[in-house]
Amino acid sequence: HPNLYGFLEPFVYLKLNLVRIFFM
Repeated sequence: HPNLYGFLEPFVYLKLNLVRIFFM
């Protein structure tokens, strides 16, 4: 469902940012 993906996408993006900050 595109709506479900659109709802979860921001959380995934935040997780990726946290991982990047953690490894920097």
